[in-house]
Amino acid sequence: MVTTIYFSETMTRPATKVLLPILLLFCSITHLLGQNELISGKVIDQETGFPIPGVHIIFPDHHMVTISDSIGQFKVTVPKSETLNLQVSHLGYTQEIFHYKTGSELKVSLKPSSTELNHTIQVTASKRQQATVTETRSLTLLSEKEIFSSASRTTPELLMNTAGIWLQKTNHGGGSPIIRGLTGNQIVLINDGIRMNNAIYRYGPNQYLSTIDPGTLNTIEVVRGTGSLLYGSDAIGGVIQLFSQSPEFNTTTKSFRFSGKASTRFLTSRMQTGGSIQLNGEGQRFAFSSNIAHDQFGDLVAGRGIGVQSPSGYRQFSGNIKTAFRLTDRDILYASHQNLIQNHVPRFDQVNLGGFSRYEFNPQSQSITYFRLQHTGKTRWTEKVTATVYFNALREGLTTEKSGSSIESTFTDLVQTTGANVEILSRPKRFWTTQTGVEFFKDVVSSRGKKRFLSTSITETTRGNYADGSTLGSMAVFSNHQLETNHFLVSGGARYTGSKIEIVDPAFGNQQFNPSALVCGGGITWKASKNLFPYISVQTGFRAPNIDDLSKFGTVEAGIFEIPANDLKPERSTGIESGIKFASKKSAFSLSGFQTNLSNIIERVPALYLGQTDYENRKVFKKENLGEAIFRGLEVQSELSILHHLKARGHFTYTYGENQTKEEPSRRIPPAFGQASLHYDLSRTINIAVFWNKAGKQSRLSSGDLADKRISSRLRDGAMPGWQTIDLVAGYTAGKLKTQLAIRNIFNEAYRMYGSGVDGYGRHASITIQWSI
Repeated sequence: MVTTIYFSETMTRPATKVLLPILLLFCSITHLLGQNELISGKVIDQETGFPIPGVHIIFPDHHMVTISDSIGQFKVTVPKSETLNLQVSHLGYTQEIFHYKTGSELKVSLKPSSTELNHTIQVTASKRQQATVTETRSLTLLSEKEIFSSASRTTPELLMNTAGIWLQKTNHGGGSPIIRGLTGNQIVLINDGIRMNNAIYRYGPNQYLSTIDPGTLNTIEVVRGTGSLLYGSDAIGGVIQLFSQSPEFNTTTKSFRFSGKASTRFLTSRMQTGGSIQLNGEGQRFAFSSNIAHDQFGDLVAGRGIGVQSPSGYRQFSGNIKTAFRLTDRDILYASHQNLIQNHVPRFDQVNLGGFSRYEFNPQSQSITYFRLQHTGKTRWTEKVTATVYFNALREGLTTEKSGSSIESTFTDLVQTTGANVEILSRPKRFWTTQTGVEFFKDVVSSRGKKRFLSTSITETTRGNYADGSTLGSMAVFSNHQLETNHFLVSGGARYTGSKIEIVDPAFGNQQFNPSALVCGGGITWKASKNLFPYISVQTGFRAPNIDDLSKFGTVEAGIFEIPANDLKPERSTGIESGIKFASKKSAFSLSGFQTNLSNIIERVPALYLGQTDYENRKVFKKENLGEAIFRGLEVQSELSILHHLKARGHFTYTYGENQTKEEPSRRIPPAFGQASLHYDLSRTINIAVFWNKAGKQSRLSSGDLADKRISSRLRDGAMPGWQTIDLVAGYTAGKLKTQLAIRNIFNEAYRMYGSGVDGYGRHASITIQWSI
């Protein structure tokens, strides 16, 4: 196949972009003064001759990167030279280095790879393009093809049964990944380089990942383990980065062309009915990508003997648009707006176990707007400069009514975030690469409550879930470096973060905190051979207390009422990971062992409110720094090419967590779990996969687990039962039509993901139909 390479800043999605007029003027001047030439080419599949879109092409001699367009073509302006060296990579194809003479169109032919594990390029672990096989971190990657073929209902469910990630679901409209024993606000979520975690991201499992429409995503990259060096507070357990689909420029003609897709998806038992329309526009200087979608999710139907779990269904609408303006040959300005709203999202566990007749989020919405300037420099010190300004708004409405009560309570929480960041990728020497950045954001919290007496319709204002008008601000600077020789790749860096938290609370007292943290990390990969790469990494991390920790007042889990805390210190972590990665033409595997030590743990402890241990028939708790914990475990991933079109994959994860202060297991530690699968792919026409998903029983329970009715209600002989399911997924492509059929949990196993408030899907089928226009 021929691979066309185009240097586009989209491949550096996680990097932040600059919006400074001075920089723009500088870029324009340097462009006019330079002696450049226009290079064009095309990338194709060596076996089929089909064009390959989205291929990453690196011009190492000129510090430039581009990406092939929807028909495999590319154009890029580079300094004049007699020869060109290209490094080419794309998922499913072998990485290649090509050498060309200038003066003619470049034709790049890529050979399909028999395996994909450790053959891909990622950017999240080091904020630069780097092969996964040489990275000193463990990674879980989902490509655009895998996202479509998974036929997942929500973004959290995309991560279900993936390597190293356990998915907890408090409700059907939620989903909280657990990575190396940690979840909620101990994992940072990044969307197109924009931080999603804010001042009210909750302790323990939360639903915020579900506010991103999976139909808008191009790839997902997950770094398992501490990532505070590059991503700041909350990145103790890991980093989940989502990349949305990006507009592509028309590099081949002067005309403006349009393309699009129409998709629809159905789940049996009316668990999903929905569709989306995507429209793209491609010009030489302007391009856009847009998407609207609507879904009606019915009540979850669980496995044998359980059946319908009502209420659990809800409605969802999303709309997204991303534009790109090519200001100069080296400068691109992106503007993006993403919006998703969910209505009447119930918590089944609170209705089933918590004593409520009604408990629903309405609305639950996320809005993200950003402007990003991306500059490709001409010097080694400014190989890439990106600057971003962004505005986020997270709105969470909650309506509750207790069983037998005539009072309806409504809470509305709104967090508005303003942020900016600038990052510079430099390559001072061929063997030395650096990433340096500064970041700032400020969260403003609006929180209100209201009671309505149903018998009289009289309403009264109450305190919200949080102290209204509270703020959280943060500023940080970081620098990370990689040194690469023929035999080793060494990385290391540091980050300083300073924060300011102001709680305005007439009822419980005003508070002001100024937590700060200095973290560092580093690693080394040994290139033992062309296929074998042992590595070791050490990282320190932190999580600053947020407004949810300090100011929460209300019901949380079934049976628990939380009151505000004070004098909390940042959680601290030290993580060490060692492993080995192997990649050859026919097989690949990665094996990693890890240990994370956590101190100043913020946890709920029994407390008094109005002199009582109970309030509204629930036990009173507040948060405190409670001591220390240790998490250790083992992760394995493998892939084997059996025949030309047939491959086997598998992964296994084991996590052990111990609260050393309480001398008991840590909360919500997943059981040992894994997956084995067979994949048959016939060119681009037919794909069939069979998955065996397995989880062991979990008998190591903390006191908090035993008090959690979501867990205790499903224990058998003092343990959460293990389970296994089998899934079948098949896809067919004919021209512009793509279809995907999935049959999940074929034997209708009844099970619950450990820690969840709803059960797993029973046997069901889904069909996805996509038509390209």
